Amino acid sequence: MGIALALALLGWPGIVQGQGHMAFGIGPAKADPDNPETFAYFVHALSPGSTVADEARVQNGSDVPIVLKMYAADAQTSIGGGPGFAHEGQELNGGRHWISLSVAEISLGPGEERIVPFTIDVPPDASPGEHTTGLVVEGAPSEEIP
Repeated sequence: MGIALALALLGWPGIVQGQGHMAFGIGPAKADPDNPETFAYFVHALSPGSTVADEARVQNGSDVPIVLKMYAADAQTSIGGGPGFAHEGQELNGGRHWISLSVAEISLGPGEERIVPFTIDVPPDASPGEHTTGLVVEGAPSEEIP
């Protein structure tokens, strides 16, 4: 019985306390040169009950410090064929429960990048097939003046 886990990446821009738009990104910290898909996605072929460790690279492309919130989100196929992500805490397929991030929030200085470790724990009773989940980074809430 095989399980294919595809972790898609999503970054949502926000506003840094009225100073302008944040520019940030997330991607795999390492990729397999023989699999071009791994430059943009985390792709793992896993068995029920298995655990794997991986790392995401989070980058601040702006010239101001930023604080980002990170979480795993359930995903499903959207109308256009790509992944559609649930809102934080929204249940779609339960795959988000397989992901444990080492941090829930990350502060980055201008131009800084950081490696964020995470683990994938596949339940022993996981059904075979593809399970798509997303790693999401978004601007953390701030005390902006409307």
